[in-house]
Amino acid sequence: MHYDKAIQGDTQVLSDMEEWLSMAISGLNQQEKSLVLLVYQQDFTPTEAASVLEITPNHARVLLHKARAYLTDQFKKHEQG
Repeated sequence: MHYDKAIQGDTQVLSDMEEWLSMAISGLNQQEKSLVLLVYQQDFTPTEAASVLEITPNHARVLLHKARAYLTDQFKKHEQG
């Protein structure tokens, strides 16, 4: 019984985090959003994702860097507020 409550609490935390992440990702521009989803959800390499989006691998890496920086900033704001 004790474990059931812990699992339910963890499930709620995960659900809240998924909701927050979805909202944060929606703040990215379309290319950044596509890259993040391809790389982190679909397990593409940045080079593979670049090929799908018809951009250079270097440009994909720059966009991923910008997206991660944005998401990190959003997470810090979420944690503070």
